[in-house]
Amino acid sequence: NYWSKKDSISGQIKKKWVMDIELKGAPENYHSAYHEFPTFRDQIAEESATVLKGAREDGPRGILFVSLVMDASGSMGESVRQQGGTATQKISIAKEASKAYIAGMSDADCVSLSTFSTTAATELRATKVVVAKRRLDDVLKNIQPRDATNIGAGLGEAYRELDAVKGVRERMAVLLSDGRNNRGNWEAIVDKFSEAQFPVCTVGFGQNADEITLREIARRTGC
Repeated sequence: NYWSKKDSISGQIKKKWVMDIELKGAPENYHSAYHEFPTFRDQIAEESATVLKGAREDGPRGILFVSLVMDASGSMGESVRQQGGTATQKISIAKEASKAYIAGMSDADCVSLSTFSTTAATELRATKVVVAKRRLDDVLKNIQPRDATNIGAGLGEAYRELDAVKGVRERMAVLLSDGRNNRGNWEAIVDKFSEAQFPVCTVGFGQNADEITLREIARRTGC
């Protein structure tokens, strides 16, 4: 179980994500199970907010900075079958997951959003969540799946965002991908995350998600 940061705010949220999927009777491999629960995205925001509210009641905390890294490669354009028979693109589910995660954060926290295919780009530079919530729909609508998968390039964008912002108590990345890397390598940048103590938490999409790669990235960075 690599969701080990139980003493941190983000760790409590991450634990909520996994617990809810398990409680709904999903397969043991939660990466391939995500798309089977269309109502799950609606619960992420509510339960994340509950954890953050409880933390504030327990005492003050520092600002949390989350850098979201979204796979926008061609394979994310593939559709998965949800309950009720509806077919939805993996990229659409990843967008909804991003919106739900940000909705559960405190307005004072910080967030950025990067995408990757063959190359990578930062679509939303580090900004306060209260601002990101207003801009997010416009940012997401322009993200379309294309080309190859270069996870290392996407993580590189996230690392630069996290490293540039100082005075933040906790910094972490969330990688949303089907994990099928076929360009470059991700090992070197993951080592940099590990050295900086920036956890990279991974959420996979589709029954063919590369669970081995996603788990290894999370394990190496201490998520």
